[in-house]
Amino acid sequence: PDNQIIGQVVEEDVGFGPENMGVPTKEIWERVEESLKAVGMYKYRKHSPNKLSGGQKQRVSIAGVIAMHPKCIILDEPTAMLDPNGRKEVLSTIKRLNKEMGITIIMITHDLGVVASMCEKIAVMYGGRIVEYGTTDDIFYNPKHEYTKGLLKSIPRLDAEVHERLVPIEGTPIDLLNPPKGCPFAPRCSSCMKICLKEMPPVTTFSDVHYTQCWMNQKAQMEGGENLG
Repeated sequence: PDNQIIGQVVEEDVGFGPENMGVPTKEIWERVEESLKAVGMYKYRKHSPNKLSGGQKQRVSIAGVIAMHPKCIILDEPTAMLDPNGRKEVLSTIKRLNKEMGITIIMITHDLGVVASMCEKIAVMYGGRIVEYGTTDDIFYNPKHEYTKGLLKSIPRLDAEVHERLVPIEGTPIDLLNPPKGCPFAPRCSSCMKICLKEMPPVTTFSDVHYTQCWMNQKAQMEGGENLG
């Protein structure tokens, strides 16, 4: 097609070429057009990148990925630095790719609002470790790790009946080049015990999906003060 500048960007971005994938040129352009249509950017195919908004550029990047026909896409902070409209466009595109094309989406983000509205399962990470894993309901309504609880206390809730004071997580992140022997969150945890600083806690399972690594849960289990399922 003539002057399809964005299409050329998509083609170059994914590294298509008969020499490295054995894909005919005609099929390359068919895939480019299909992927641009899938993210709602086909009508902008004659625009140069400097005429696109941040959200539109993000969708073109996603088009470059789905042109490869992936089964899974990993998105790292896909809504970072976007205005509300761009954020809405990108999230809507991601939902459509998941529902209509059956692509599994793995999102890496600090935006808990995005997580709550988009994800079915959540892995909470701290210090390079998954400290809690569960469904969205598990994490937001029944958090078990002290870091997860701290995250939720530090963000405003729209469904709160009364104004709640936000509680920041004290301390600073650990040095990943010199990690502690025990739980990585222990130096910042208000419930920290001596064993937390010395040993990494074992996995505590609450359901087929929900589990965590926290000595507080091990303590509750031993004391019989909590039903762990």
